[in-house]
Amino acid sequence: MTDMTVTERKQLLMQRIWMTSDADMLQELEKLLNTPETDPYLFFSPALKDLIDTALCQMKEGDVLTDEEMEKEMSGWLEN
Repeated sequence: MTDMTVTERKQLLMQRIWMTSDADMLQELEKLLNTPETDPYLFFSPALKDLIDTALCQMKEGDVLTDEEMEKEMSGWLEN
């Protein structure tokens, strides 16, 4: 199967889809096709995305620490 062209693979898949009567499989295929493509190496969970969005907003509003302030805060973490 690895020697097939993209077009050939699409044609084969379309034939298999057309021939199936498995409603569950068709529903799963539809879900898969309706899912936006994402880079598998850069997947962010909704919680992580929220944290990143919050940090970006803080940066835009100037709510940031200087290097010195951050070093002081980090040294406090290490002491505890």
